[in-house]
Amino acid sequence: MLIPYLRSQMDFVAGNFAQTTYTLSLLTGYRVGIAETLSNTGYDLQAQGTSNIPALYQGSTLPYTTLVGFEQDNVTSADLAPLYHEPNDAMSGDYNRLALAPFELRFFKLAQADAMLAWADQLYRNDDPSSIRRARELYKGVIFMHGEDPGIAPHFSRAGPLGIGGGGLEDPLLWKYTDNPAKVSQLTRARLALFQIDHGLNVYGYRDDMVPVLRYKPLKQAADLFATSAKSAQTDFLNYMTRYEQALIELWQTQSLVKKANASAGIASEHIAIAQVGVDKAKEQVAAVQAQIAAKQKEIADKNSLFSQFSDFLGGAKGALEGLVPLAGKVMAEEGGRLL
Repeated sequence: MLIPYLRSQMDFVAGNFAQTTYTLSLLTGYRVGIAETLSNTGYDLQAQGTSNIPALYQGSTLPYTTLVGFEQDNVTSADLAPLYHEPNDAMSGDYNRLALAPFELRFFKLAQADAMLAWADQLYRNDDPSSIRRARELYKGVIFMHGEDPGIAPHFSRAGPLGIGGGGLEDPLLWKYTDNPAKVSQLTRARLALFQIDHGLNVYGYRDDMVPVLRYKPLKQAADLFATSAKSAQTDFLNYMTRYEQALIELWQTQSLVKKANASAGIASEHIAIAQVGVDKAKEQVAAVQAQIAAKQKEIADKNSLFSQFSDFLGGAKGALEGLVPLAGKVMAEEGGRLL
């Protein structure tokens, strides 16, 4: 019994309220159902198996209910039997109920109630409807575990001394001076939290529309702090806008340079094309000149050959003879005139 209790206290100091509550619930019998976001509503049917006893979820995130013991009439509350060994418990593999002395059971209940109240207060401070409802279940569980009535069911007053709460002399707190002060403190905390939740109050006992009364000095300090923060935010924003505008100007300049470079590259490409056309025409002219030179060289070579020289001689002789025929005709004509 000492080992699980010490382990629960280590988990409690570490803030692991789910594991703390689970470990102590094995010693007290008061299980707290802890589900996860994706868990099905109700009981853990997979863990229950073929058993007739409903099984609560044993997760680590969302507390949603607490086991309550009743007598055979299902009306009168009764203590649950401690259940230390169970099939799914890593500390043991056998199913067995643990026999505790009354003072030991009361001590473990106080330890579990401390963990449940701390967990409930943490959820209550979240100040959202879901967390507040889960905290309310934990507060109710603390009251039930100590054998008290949380006052959530309708009841009618009955005759008795003082007639307070329908329970006679047993209900008023002033008649519980013989109870353990730790138990009274836990019950008072749980009842106060239930009262605040039922009346729509937050963890500090105020409504959401309550504005606490403050002196001018803290308000002035808060206003100065907000003004300083606003000024700092404004300065940061102006610096950001200045840098942003400068970045836009540099972007536009870069885009202009890119456009200019693209235009220059196009002009250079056009000049290259024009030069290429000039080169092609020059090559054609060179080829034409080279062809004329070759033709003239061939002509000269043909003139220098023997056949060409003989042809030139005959052509010259023919020309000379053709020149003599008119001359002879002229002479003959002149001689005939003289004879007449």
